[in-house]
Amino acid sequence: MRALAVLFFSFIFSSSIGMVNAQTASLGGRVYDHEGDVLENITVKLVWVENGEQLPPVKTDAQGNFYFESLAPGMYTIEFYNRGYTSEPYAIKIEDETESDAVAIGNVIYVCATTWGWIYDNENQPLDTAEAEIKLTGKFGTWIYPPSTQTNPTYWPGWTEPEPHRFSFLLLPADNYTLTIEHPDYEIYTSQFEVTHVSYFIDRLYLQPRIASLVISPESFSLRPGESVVLTATLSSLVGPLGNRSITWKATAGTFSPESGITDGHGRVQTTYTAPMTENRIQVTTTASYAGDDYPAVSRSVIGTIAPPGILERLKGLMVPWGIVAIAVVLIVIAIVHLVLRFLARRAVPEAEMPEELEF
Repeated sequence: MRALAVLFFSFIFSSSIGMVNAQTASLGGRVYDHEGDVLENITVKLVWVENGEQLPPVKTDAQGNFYFESLAPGMYTIEFYNRGYTSEPYAIKIEDETESDAVAIGNVIYVCATTWGWIYDNENQPLDTAEAEIKLTGKFGTWIYPPSTQTNPTYWPGWTEPEPHRFSFLLLPADNYTLTIEHPDYEIYTSQFEVTHVSYFIDRLYLQPRIASLVISPESFSLRPGESVVLTATLSSLVGPLGNRSITWKATAGTFSPESGITDGHGRVQTTYTAPMTENRIQVTTTASYAGDDYPAVSRSVIGTIAPPGILERLKGLMVPWGIVAIAVVLIVIAIVHLVLRFLARRAVPEAEMPEELEF
């Protein structure tokens, strides 16, 4: 059986108040195939959902038109079938009308379909759909799960799922849809797909837990007392960066400017850390913290070393005429060498050649 590809409905409601204050409406439309050609002699069946009453079916004329009249306001299902063509029931809600000749906006509606799937966590454990909000959005409207005749008139009243982690949408017009699943403990899931057949199987959908991670760069640093370094914190989730979140900075010693900031669109925020003044070599722990809101709180720390300069480094910092110092050092070395040589020369002279001591 081929499916009717396109159904074009021009809903026309008219009301009249008779002697018994009865109110009626009319419904008409036109039926096309998937190539846009009108279909003649298609049987159109209309059922009043409230009591299951089936109205006498009608057939489309040469222009593909059909028409029902004297309808009571309420929920109806409409079906189209003929040899070689078929469609799923589509629900139509005819509102109470108090003004005559009320006309609803025409709509292009594809073959009605059913789509379903299951939701699991990242460890392949089923999740109860009652804890999530599942929405299906297309150009004909938004469907919300679980079913409700108040929010989703296209559902059968009292229809429920046999499995707590399964969801289904019934009587959908074929269309391009966006599926959105929101769960308080998991990332928002979105996907897009096209419904073109009577049934569309979504299969298992896996939700990622809401986890925030924080990274600080550089991962370590070494400073002199009073020196500064720029630290960058990056906040992200399993699905991408987290912007517009507040990050605070703390350290066991030293200061930050600023002490807090808001992450940008890349999840980054920067601060300048200034090392404390100290005479001893110390280690400091700098910590970035996210207090949490729609994501759990998280913090990250890096270790830095604060080391005073050594003797040579201190001398380098002095304003000394190093050329004169170098010359003085050379002269001192020459003098020392000269004295050593004289001493060695005296030791080398024989005793016989030494002058005798004079006697008086």
